[in-house]
Amino acid sequence: MSLNIRQPDYLFRDGASRYPARHKSAVVMIAFFIGILGVGYILFHSSTIFAVPDLYVTEPADGALVRADKVMIAGETDPKSRVEVNGYEVFSDDNGDFRVELPLQRGIHILDIRVKNRIGKEAKVVRHIIVE
Repeated sequence: MSLNIRQPDYLFRDGASRYPARHKSAVVMIAFFIGILGVGYILFHSSTIFAVPDLYVTEPADGALVRADKVMIAGETDPKSRVEVNGYEVFSDDNGDFRVELPLQRGIHILDIRVKNRIGKEAKVVRHIIVE
């Protein structure tokens, strides 16, 4: 004698599916939320790519009088960025700090400090110094 137990029809949408309708909607909701999180993550990180990089020059101050044959240029930018100081290439470290010593002759100098991100957005700081 076999028992023929039949599932109630209200558990299935089409009557032929193995999974109840409530399980299908849970899977769809989970997939939807994972998709929303993925899109949010991509948008958050893409906003930092399209923004102009930060550039802070800590040394030398604008209008500084330097009494040495070498001038220390130091500052902070995005980590592992390429910085150019009057055409010399310097890379920032893992914290975003950069430092370079340039030999300069006596006189008035303009220091052109630039940083570019991966898509070419550029930040620029100009310092005027006097070397004695």
